[in-house]
Amino acid sequence: MTSDEVATIVRLALGGVDSTIKSQVSKHTISPRRQVHPYWHGKSYRDAELWLVIVITESNLGIAYSEEGYAAECGVYWGLVFLDQVGFGTSGAWYASLNDLLEDSGLF
Repeated sequence: MTSDEVATIVRLALGGVDSTIKSQVSKHTISPRRQVHPYWHGKSYRDAELWLVIVITESNLGIAYSEEGYAAECGVYWGLVFLDQVGFGTSGAWYASLNDLLEDSGLF
């Protein structure tokens, strides 16, 4: 997967987001940054690729997209990650859609 492909996915996902939220999110959207992070897989950690696409520095949070990790296991592609930690976080912080994540997080 390339940065351009992820940017297209983000752009399409933002198309389904409320315009007020979208304008706030756009202030924090970055060019996708590829990272490899561990995620918990049953009895051990495994490394998987994620793409950091939104950075909310004042909350120490990022929003990432991944087709690996929890996405491969649970069908959740969008996640909240801490900027100062390495890892996917818990599966409960990952969502099937960007819109669901944005609505549920209360960040915007």
